[in-house]
Amino acid sequence: MYRKSLTLEEIKRQRDTFREFIENLDILEKVTVELLKNESQLFEEYIAQKYIELQHLNDVVSFLNNGGYRVKTGSKPLGERKYITNDVADIIENRKKESKIFSLAFAYFQYNKDVTDIKPLIKLVKSFI
Repeated sequence: MYRKSLTLEEIKRQRDTFREFIENLDILEKVTVELLKNESQLFEEYIAQKYIELQHLNDVVSFLNNGGYRVKTGSKPLGERKYITNDVADIIENRKKESKIFSLAFAYFQYNKDVTDIKPLIKLVKSFI
């Protein structure tokens, strides 16, 4: 039979770990809010901001399509179609190095897609400071 014990040293170590994690989440929140305050210059930046706000490709696509936004195509007669999730994912993935808003959207995208670890997202946000 195994017995667990929680020593005072272990309690202190755990508390320090949680304190650091909370500080990192505060930084993440601060930078995210600050970047979302900025006015988008490009429509693609607007899409990246919406992704950061909504966190789901389907929600962004619904928002865009309900707002009347369309993707331009070369086909006739209309030359446009509704957005699909691949359109939004392509914008986030292909423009990740162009600006902070795209980088942050891509980091959230990776975090949401992999659901593994928050460390890369925190590291990116700390590089913005």
